[in-house]
Amino acid sequence: MASINLGEHFEKFVQRQIERGRYQNVSEVVRAGLRLLEDYERANTMISLPPILLDDSGKYMVGGRYFDRQELTIELQQKGVTQAAINKLFELLPEKKVIDLHQNAIGPNDPQHYCNVGGWLLAY
Repeated sequence: MASINLGEHFEKFVQRQIERGRYQNVSEVVRAGLRLLEDYERANTMISLPPILLDDSGKYMVGGRYFDRQELTIELQQKGVTQAAINKLFELLPEKKVIDLHQNAIGPNDPQHYCNVGGWLLAY
């Protein structure tokens, strides 16, 4: 069990929340606050990967390294890219040749060539 010092300001705030009946106890208030912080951090942590290129030999290049389709799939999964985004990437690459992947992004300044799939922005 964690013991924390909230300070006078937050102790009063927590007590008001409990008195208003919104929460049953201090732990509920703290957990609610932590959930909001977790959501905020997730939304404001954008993960960007180096551009993914499809060369003429059918190999994929990311950050100067070459991958076949299976290797690239594993590499992207390890970086947290959703399967839906990976599938869309492989669908678009033969035509577009270069795609950038960004997590939690709304859209680039030039919104004419992108799509959001599974929490990932594919820009081409």
